[in-house]
Amino acid sequence: MVGLIVSQSGIRGIVGETLTPYVALDVGVAFGHFVSGGVVVVGGDTRPSHEMLKQAVVAGLTSVGCSVIDIGKVPTPTVQQAIRYHQAAGGIVITASHNPAPWNGLKLMQASGSFLDDAAYEQFQGVYANRHQLVGMPWDRVGQCVQDPDAIQRHVNRIVSVIEMPDVSHLSVLVDANHGTGCLATPVLLDALGVRYDLMQSDGDGYFSHPPEPVRANLDDIVSRMQSGGYDIGFVQDPDADRLVVIDDQGRYIGEDYTLGLCVDYLLSTHNAVDSTVVINLSTSALLHDIVARHQAQLVQTKIGETHVTQALMQHGGLIGGEGNGGVIYPEVGWGRDSLVGMALLLKALVTQSVRVSQWADQFDRYEFLKASVPVTDSMNLEALIHALSNQFSDYTANDADGLKLMGPDGWIHVRSSNTEPIVRIFIEAKTQALCQAMMAQVKATMTNG
Repeated sequence: MVGLIVSQSGIRGIVGETLTPYVALDVGVAFGHFVSGGVVVVGGDTRPSHEMLKQAVVAGLTSVGCSVIDIGKVPTPTVQQAIRYHQAAGGIVITASHNPAPWNGLKLMQASGSFLDDAAYEQFQGVYANRHQLVGMPWDRVGQCVQDPDAIQRHVNRIVSVIEMPDVSHLSVLVDANHGTGCLATPVLLDALGVRYDLMQSDGDGYFSHPPEPVRANLDDIVSRMQSGGYDIGFVQDPDADRLVVIDDQGRYIGEDYTLGLCVDYLLSTHNAVDSTVVINLSTSALLHDIVARHQAQLVQTKIGETHVTQALMQHGGLIGGEGNGGVIYPEVGWGRDSLVGMALLLKALVTQSVRVSQWADQFDRYEFLKASVPVTDSMNLEALIHALSNQFSDYTANDADGLKLMGPDGWIHVRSSNTEPIVRIFIEAKTQALCQAMMAQVKATMTNG
């Protein structure tokens, strides 16, 4: 049985096995103590276990005196916006993001509307480790829970107010929200923008029509419909709608990294790029390096994890940042990956630059990307594997800030433990798929024999 995964990216497990109401209750109690009984916003994605876990979380929070604002089934970035709107002490998002359907999880946020930073996470860990010793409030001091049904509309209003939109009503958009919270939020945004759109997998019930991670292997339906013509751009969202993937007007899956890449290219073209900083993580494509260099802007790289990108954006006053998995963080709107922001920026760019997505994407050098994962076993020694890989690729430049990243003349390799699943992830990027495959074979052989 896969164990409960606890990391800075949240607490995730398989519902009914490792993630139970008892776990959610404990997290609620611990987080309530962590925020000293303050106001906490609770929301989450559309998975069928949402209500069960939410009630346990709310019970834990209110038992220690927290006032809870329940905003219902919403995108993760909507929770971030609601925390700031209500001036709450923090938030809990009930979501497993891109994980398979049997999973769910709990993401923890602080008062800024961002995920727990390093110091806050360390403090929470200390409280959570002693959760069974924590004491609740007496009968007359328990917290109360109130509903806020307007969080999505406020989120969309903020996006529209910050990103001054031209007339995009002539554009036609196809969206695959895959029964996630995009089904609830994306129509509100696109209606506000006046764009023409069709929404696939439109019931926000959490019963996914395809595996929830928005990678090419899972997206045959939208790719086929885009290839039939009639749409200017296709969008795919993961269940909690913080990640966004683009299908171009020719029906090409252009890659997760292009979501962030095109947004960065557009924003740098409208700002003083030389004085602008872009923040990405270590597994983001060389495409972003090329785009930032083209505009002569500054690039900062961080460890994997949204919180690390956000912390660096705050530290450096960054213009935009994100991750190569389709995550766009635009600080002018909020401190988190936000697929709705990505949609608005890309639609604005198509109109103001008078360009089609396919033409825009073809302006840049293409890179091939290959992902793989290896299950974590009791006998696995990641430190020894990293040492073996360093020896095998001794002519590559090594960076051990997060697992091991190896930069070579023809591409790069990144091997690291996942924050969200019991696997070791392998990322490889190179100019050709053949080279990616050859590098992957070397990595796997070294991991097997090393």
